[in-house]
Amino acid sequence: MAEIVHKLKINGMTCGGCSKRVTTALNKALWVIDADISHETGKGYITTLTDVSIDRVIEIVNSTGYHAIEI
Repeated sequence: MAEIVHKLKINGMTCGGCSKRVTTALNKALWVIDADISHETGKGYITTLTDVSIDRVIEIVNSTGYHAIEI
């Protein structure tokens, strides 16, 4: 199974609860293999199956109340 790592800048996270909220939302998607989200750096590294677009990943992050862009 091929994988890809999506790199995001996530604005608006201020605490560990914020990064946990984003991580939990991402992990609900069956195509997410791993989500490493840090409120300290404001970055996220999300490993998905290769056929998943960055737009789908960003959509999930934005649905949690934060703003993500690809880096």
